[in-house]
Formats: sequence, structure tokens, C-alpha cells
Amino acid sequence: MKRLLVLLVSCVGLAGQAYAQGEETPDRFTLMKQAVKYATKADSYSAYCSDEPSSMASNYLDSFFLEAGVTIAQKDELASIMEKEVQSFLARLKEDKPSCSDLEFMMGRLEIMRKLKDVSYLLNGVDPATLPPDNIPNLEDLMLPRNEDMPIPVEH
Repeated sequence: MKRLLVLLVSCVGLAGQAYAQGEETPDRFTLMKQAVKYATKADSYSAYCSDEPSSMASNYLDSFFLEAGVTIAQKDELASIMEKEVQSFLARLKEDKPSCSDLEFMMGRLEIMRKLKDVSYLLNGVDPATLPPDNIPNLEDLMLPRNEDMPIPVEH
């Protein structure tokens, strides 16, 4: 969980890049749905890689349920999204059986956390244009090119 928080905090600056480039910000309920999806995927990554449960999605739901103007139908839809996402994404992880220390796996996890951070900023009314630039290097640019003839190491 600490790693997830460190990743989330360290990614400051990427919030809403697409929106900062002139696209319209989605309505609040659309942002809520995105936050629940991303938080559920982050929880699934944590559940897959550790025995410690993560409750980011539940925490988002709890805060959205307390928000004025959210209808019962919207609350039901958000809860349904969380349930479907956790079942499908965790099932996919268990089926694919990626190694938690695999760089590609970690990059996917980081991308979800970046998207969650971006949506969180937008939900909190932060103008992405006011955020400092991201000074984290793009890790994919630092990776060596993959040699297709080289076997992928398997964990034992």
C-alpha cells in the first residue's frame, strides 16, 4: 500500500494532460465512474501481489455516496462498476499469472495509478494547468530493447 501511495504522490504533474490540451472535462459523474474503475484496478493489483487488501475503490464509493446530488441510481451504478471491475480484472490477472516484479506489470500498475491521480485532481476541482511539470523520467524510454530471440526469464 505504501508503494502505491508513493507512486501516486510521485506522479504529480500528469494530471489531466489531455484536458489541459484543450479537451473538455467530463461531467462529475463520468469522473466518478472513471475513479471507481481505476481504484478497483489498483485494488486488484494489490490483492494479486500481496495478502493485504486494498480499499481505495471502497473509499471512493464512500466519499461519492456522501456527496450531495448523487442519486440512488448513480450510487447503484458506481457499486456495480466496482463489483464488475474487480471480478473481471482480478480474474484476468490470475489467469495471465504475471510476475509482480515484471517491469511490464509494474508499468501497467503505474499507468493505472497515474490515471487515478489525474481523475482525482479533476474531481477535486484542480486545474491541471496549475500543476508543476512532471520530472519523473519515462521508464519505458530507459528500458533496453527486447530481443525477440531471448527467452523471458521465469520466476521459480
